[in-house]
Amino acid sequence: MSHRSGMGLNGDVIMRRFGWLVIATCVWVSAGAGEPGNRITVDTKISARQYTWTITNHGMPPIRSVEIPVHNTYNYQAPPGWQAEGPREQGIFYARATADEAAVQDGRSLTLKCSVQREGADSGKRTVRIGFGEGGPGPVEIADVTVPVAEPASTVWATPVALLALLVVAMAIKRWRSPKSVTDAEPSESD
Repeated sequence: MSHRSGMGLNGDVIMRRFGWLVIATCVWVSAGAGEPGNRITVDTKISARQYTWTITNHGMPPIRSVEIPVHNTYNYQAPPGWQAEGPREQGIFYARATADEAAVQDGRSLTLKCSVQREGADSGKRTVRIGFGEGGPGPVEIADVTVPVAEPASTVWATPVALLALLVVAMAIKRWRSPKSVTDAEPSESD
């Protein structure tokens, strides 16, 4: 029986197990299991002019508040036991649990909704803030959540400018194609 660098069979087994432990730890950390933001998911569904967010708690303390940045919205809805306010300071849809039993426990979800005005809003990505209340950790921010955002200024001005340009072109074509009137073609007798 040969031994490598003075290690016995027990040493080889320990080194292999240590190697597997290192690999498992690297996989766990790279998957984000240690980051609080990755243990809460926010899924967005858009139907007609209504946004619906489903916030799911995966192993965090109970969720007691949610702040979603919005633009040009109304009709804020939250489930029973939650109070929906919006827009709060600079376009924030704010929802909070009104009682401890309404807080979103581990493995449970919360659904929030709001409607978007006909014009002035587009879909974009923003950061949603999740709060746990007193005694819990600080707020967690979930990036890249789809929310209604302000339309780019170029979009707002492009449509009216394009319509005006089409109107001017149509008037020019009409004038160019129309036959000259009798008064334009013949000099008047008073000359």
